[in-house]
Amino acid sequence: MWREGHLPKEPPVEEVIFWLWTCGLLSIEFQQVTRLGNNKYQTTRSFWDYFDYFTYPRQCTDFFSFSTVLVVASVRVAIWSDTYLPEDEVSQRAVQLRCGYVYAITSVVFFLRFTAVLVARRRPQTPPNQTIA
Repeated sequence: MWREGHLPKEPPVEEVIFWLWTCGLLSIEFQQVTRLGNNKYQTTRSFWDYFDYFTYPRQCTDFFSFSTVLVVASVRVAIWSDTYLPEDEVSQRAVQLRCGYVYAITSVVFFLRFTAVLVARRRPQTPPNQTIA
């Protein structure tokens, strides 16, 4: 996809490694879902508190981006294994092109999320004649 501008029918090894990495990250997100939900449920005893994870926008962003990668992975595996094969070559190419679009959107979301994590909080500056206690 890097040079040709399209996804080949057989997924390259790098893409499969990316899928496995995403599965690992999604399992960590599910652990956070259960941990946050259980913690909130212990305090209020409301069933809806199990879904407390989805009240945080950054968590929803992570879940969205990981889920889109797995959706594309499932479509790509279905095309590769001939489980899902559009009628003609043009339709198959259109499906793969849409997978590339979803990858592009997901990579932008990944970039924005990772840069938000890397932004350091600025430490307040003190005047030169004062010391920090």
